[in-house]
Amino acid sequence: MMKRILFLFTIMPLALLIIFSGRLSSKSYYGALVALSAFFIIFVSYFYFEKSKKGIKDIAVIATIGSFAAVSRVPFVIIPNVQPVTFIVVLAGSVFGSYTGFLIGTISAFVSNIFLGQGPWTPWQMIAWGTAGAIGGIFSKNKLPVEAFSILCFAAGFIYGFIMNLWCVLGFVKTINFTSIALTYINAVPFDLAHSIGNFLFAIVFYDKFYNILARFYRKVNYIEK
Repeated sequence: MMKRILFLFTIMPLALLIIFSGRLSSKSYYGALVALSAFFIIFVSYFYFEKSKKGIKDIAVIATIGSFAAVSRVPFVIIPNVQPVTFIVVLAGSVFGSYTGFLIGTISAFVSNIFLGQGPWTPWQMIAWGTAGAIGGIFSKNKLPVEAFSILCFAAGFIYGFIMNLWCVLGFVKTINFTSIALTYINAVPFDLAHSIGNFLFAIVFYDKFYNILARFYRKVNYIEK
């Protein structure tokens, strides 16, 4: 039964997109296709979690860290693009693994936007921060030196920016070509740089303390993913 539901959620949006593709411009068509892909990735991630053997402890980990990351974003809203969410999400991925890091990233975006405002940007932020958490999980075998982790957080800021800039291109750029795409990404560099520098500084200051807290939390709940 659940396989049929998953199949319908996969096929129906794509079928509707194909049916109405003749009425959509090329820009709208590809924008809708990418947006549906983002929704599909999020849906499959949570569907897999629902069908997995993960229990209350796993839910507690994801909900607690995701909520903490979301709340930490609110006080920094007055500083454009500087907030600790990316740092926390990458750190969570490095401790608990890529899949859990991805889920924590998606929850952080959704919950924080309850306070800051939901909109068409929300699923893109969920994917962007989820990707940051998944990248953190790639380096989850051993604790990274603070310098290396800070550089990773710096890079995660630009990865987040790359995804959000793609949403900007598909949603707001009227004529999509190489020039318009390049200008969009170039204009976003100051904001992405501010985000990355903020991540770097958060990592330099808080990495060791936060890592020890999450690692202790990991051991106490007997968390197993890696």
